[in-house]
Amino acid sequence: MPSSFSYSEYISIIGHYKQNHSIMDFSQVSVSTEQYCLIRHDVEFSVDRALSLAQFESDVLDIKSSYLFQLRNNCYNLASDVNLEKIHSIHDLGHKVGLHLHIGLIGKADELTDYILNEARLFEAITGLKVDRFSYHRPSTDILKDYLHIPGLINCYDKKFFHHYDTPHNNLDVKYFSDSRHSWQHGHPLHEKHKKVQILTHPYSWTETGHGNTENYRTLLTEKDCELRDSINRETSTFPKELHHRS
Repeated sequence: MPSSFSYSEYISIIGHYKQNHSIMDFSQVSVSTEQYCLIRHDVEFSVDRALSLAQFESDVLDIKSSYLFQLRNNCYNLASDVNLEKIHSIHDLGHKVGLHLHIGLIGKADELTDYILNEARLFEAITGLKVDRFSYHRPSTDILKDYLHIPGLINCYDKKFFHHYDTPHNNLDVKYFSDSRHSWQHGHPLHEKHKKVQILTHPYSWTETGHGNTENYRTLLTEKDCELRDSINRETSTFPKELHHRS
């Protein structure tokens, strides 16, 4: 089905899984868990949209989920005072905050564990929040097949939460839905049934009214333009008043 990526569509998706599954945290799932729905959000471009979705989940849907942020992202600064306050607000709502790993800097596969541990320590030092989970940003097939296990950290692509396949088929241990590229890549979550489900969304795709791909990016760019202007204005007294607002 076509997706509007509106909050009303998100209400329908969550309502469907509330009726048919237990919405759980990754930490609650064991090998003996027979049915669940896991909800994860990888934050790519907008901390503001992540906070808006987190507030909506808490206030309207009465659910908690996972918000995973990048350290190495040129679209937002995790360490800024403004974004740290927003990330702590998401955490204070009861959501889990974790690490979304940009792994393009990895030269060798055997360096991955050390890289993840170092990134987790850096994330904790910057945010003051304990990291207990991570997801990959644009992982290779080989990394997904590996189901990497690191003691003390939850890999959101662990076998308990994710079933990699080379050829699509129906006999999956876990059904994975993702809204990557502003479209549902593995079927729409309202139209498929499975006992074990992980739903990944990217908050930049979701707005109150919903948009198609081009209009969504257009509105996102407007928001980021305003964010940049506000940031410059806070840091200097010489920013011209006529540039405070986008014409």
